[in-house]
Amino acid sequence: GSLSVNLFAPDPTEGVKNLGKFSYQPTRENLEAFLRIMVFDQKLITPELVDERFAAASTPESLAAAKAMVSPSPAVTSSSACSGARRTSSVSVCC
Repeated sequence: GSLSVNLFAPDPTEGVKNLGKFSYQPTRENLEAFLRIMVFDQKLITPELVDERFAAASTPESLAAAKAMVSPSPAVTSSSACSGARRTSSVSVCC
């Protein structure tokens, strides 16, 4: 994808807002709110999934990457984008 003005939906999206909130207040509750906005079938968001993702997302490297994604930056390059997706507990996640 590319960066452009979103004409047909709110911008930023609820997912981006929740990711930003988690980036600056990395709590289990904020991560769960982000996951719930991103996943249609809410049965997939189990306490175990939230715990697993919170452990992975709470490392210093993950928090720094999340902040970098939601922080305004004058120059965004493709090398700063997600390097790939992986599947965890039936939910695909990036980076």
